[in-house]
Amino acid sequence: MRTPRRLAFFLAISIGLNLFLGGVIASHLFWRGDHWRMGEPRAEKISRHIFHRRAAAATLDGDHRHMADEIWRQGREGHRAHFRAMRQSRQEIRQILTADDFDPKALAAAYETLNQQLSTARSGLGVAISEIAEKLPPEARKRYFDAGFRRPDHGGFHRSPPHRN
Repeated sequence: MRTPRRLAFFLAISIGLNLFLGGVIASHLFWRGDHWRMGEPRAEKISRHIFHRRAAAATLDGDHRHMADEIWRQGREGHRAHFRAMRQSRQEIRQILTADDFDPKALAAAYETLNQQLSTARSGLGVAISEIAEKLPPEARKRYFDAGFRRPDHGGFHRSPPHRN
């Protein structure tokens, strides 16, 4: 009588574990939330949506890779300052929205500030990208930007669909 009871107990645990793992896997495949990228540093989460610099640099050989890394290093402090200001603007918007007294003019001004900071950050990144594009030979430039503008998808990269004119 003990053996069937044990088997039933282990069967119940096995079914519960399988259902749990199946739910985790299914939600990972179908629910594409950012919280699944738990091991990613904050800077990677920000740059993931703009340009994947490390994936792009991996396609270059020694001298070209060093040159591209140096261009990014030169603008690093400026980029950090822009992203820090954007983060602060988002916090101000959150404070305005959660305050006891809602001020629509303050919210509009905060959004305007955030949009200006976003534009400044993008233009700074655009300067670095265009400087790299000017200095790379055509074949290396194609490999670099193909890899850099791929969209991340659950740990891997897939190409964006081609643009049609």
